[in-house]
Amino acid sequence: MEQTQITTAPPAAQPTGLPHTPFLARPLVRLGMIALLVAICHGASLTTDLWLDDYLHYQQLQAADWTFSDLVDAATLDAGVDRVRFWGTVENELHFFRPAAFGLMKAEYALVGWRPAGMHVFNLLWHVAVAYLVGSLVASLLREPRAAPIASILFAAMPNHVATVYWIACQTELMVTLFIVLTVLAYGRWAGWFGSIGSGRSRHLVLAIAAMAAAFGCRENAIILPGIIVVGDLLTAGRRAPRRCLWAWLLLAGVAGCYLLIRQLALADAALPHRPYLLYPWDPGFAAFAGRKVLYYLAGLFLYVPIVPGSAATYFATQTNLLWIGTGWSVIVLVAALLLWRVRLVLLAPAWILLAFLPILPVTPSPHHLYLPGVGAALLLTALLLGLWRAAHRALPVLDRAEPHLWRVAAGIGTTASVCACLIWGWIFILGISSEKQLVHDVLSQAHSVQPGDELFFINQPLIAGWPAPAIEVGSGGRLHGLKSYTLTLADTPLIMSHPSQVVPLDRYQLRLASDPPGWFSGTAGQVFADLSGTTWPFQPGQIIPGPVFDVTIEQTDPDSDGVTSLRLTFHEPIDKPKRHFYFGSPHRIAYPLGFTWQPAPAVTGP
Repeated sequence: MEQTQITTAPPAAQPTGLPHTPFLARPLVRLGMIALLVAICHGASLTTDLWLDDYLHYQQLQAADWTFSDLVDAATLDAGVDRVRFWGTVENELHFFRPAAFGLMKAEYALVGWRPAGMHVFNLLWHVAVAYLVGSLVASLLREPRAAPIASILFAAMPNHVATVYWIACQTELMVTLFIVLTVLAYGRWAGWFGSIGSGRSRHLVLAIAAMAAAFGCRENAIILPGIIVVGDLLTAGRRAPRRCLWAWLLLAGVAGCYLLIRQLALADAALPHRPYLLYPWDPGFAAFAGRKVLYYLAGLFLYVPIVPGSAATYFATQTNLLWIGTGWSVIVLVAALLLWRVRLVLLAPAWILLAFLPILPVTPSPHHLYLPGVGAALLLTALLLGLWRAAHRALPVLDRAEPHLWRVAAGIGTTASVCACLIWGWIFILGISSEKQLVHDVLSQAHSVQPGDELFFINQPLIAGWPAPAIEVGSGGRLHGLKSYTLTLADTPLIMSHPSQVVPLDRYQLRLASDPPGWFSGTAGQVFADLSGTTWPFQPGQIIPGPVFDVTIEQTDPDSDGVTSLRLTFHEPIDKPKRHFYFGSPHRIAYPLGFTWQPAPAVTGP
């Protein structure tokens, strides 16, 4: 097959305005720099143990064999079926197809003796590897070796990657990004994207296919790979791309088609999740939701606006100007990078970002969604920074003598700012998951009263402590098993109940819960809870939500917040039934144990 070398980079003799000795671009030096940077930015993750989905994965991976079907099942979030329930009877299983990722995670857990700290070490190593490959990819696309350390630093210390690196469950995101970047690097070398084909071009294509298959086995967003490759071919070969690359496109499309077929056969009717995890394009309000989410994520990529799970709608409503500023700034970055760095493959950056957005547009917002688009952002920001430096160098020849010093100062200031942001966001993450840790501690501190198979009912449960039963089981060291947890009300903040509330026993079967305005289930938390319980939001006075263990009657709501200020719980079996435990959250304690006992009324005799 004829391959055409494309030379759109500046001539080698042209001054670049960059340090003349690319010391940091040397592979081992850059790897050591990335490892040190990741250790500083994310090393505190070693203290964070498990959180949320981690507990479910931990238990399911321990129970799973090494078979394909077991590894597929291990990725299922089975909360809402038997172990974790909200109101109503809706089953909230989420089925994913990630056998390669969960096979790797099971092997890692086995290597570290099933200690969470060891898994956090693996998260750091995966992040180091991804940041290194991102630097290599950006340097190849820009055809500038000095771009490699800049792109690696930008990616490794991007604040919105903190939650992804800290959260063991997000290791699948680290894995899929590594394999996607590796696929693009290998395919680009085979196809001549980077100016030369090389003697091992067949090897490169085989590596690209293998990495692509691995990416499909790690996470669903790998489906964007064919789109990235087609865009890259069009940018380098132009109108000749279909003739030159058609057979390679068909080969890669065949790999993608096999993945989709195997996934469908493995998951069957559960291949697509439901609300609240996913909003379908035909659902009312999808277009507005997707548009707000794109603006929110652009602000996260280029203004480092924090991405808070489930908060896109509320955040956009209250911070419209900030999100529009973020969108405007991202456009400025794109235009400036294209004008300053005249390499066509810079256009791969916006294509990469938009393609990476597509699979996650219907999904509840989460910070780890920016990890894969962060590759495109690193490419764009690197092109902008190098382009600005070259332009300044040409305009001010005096920079020839001061150049190395100014470069080091600028790099030091930028890196320090990113490191500080990562440390602050890491501290916020640790603070956030402390609510779940405290809930587990509060329950286990009364461990003598909790036995295997017991039922736990939580009033004012923090939203961030979503799966209490698995967390308590793992926290007990395996002593407790078969627990069932029920969320009666959510705290009015993600971390703790901030407003006073009351629990009033009406009889052996009924509890009345009351709270000061804004009450429970206002805003985004109410919408999510309504989806989980299979009902509509906002809740209305007189509304009854039946369930297998208890029924809920909405008594009063707050008209200003749409929150519930009074509700009645009617249990099908006595509240004081053995093996039932109730916990109450307040501004002072996450889960305070409650006890309910009734004595028969004394007999009344006539005169």
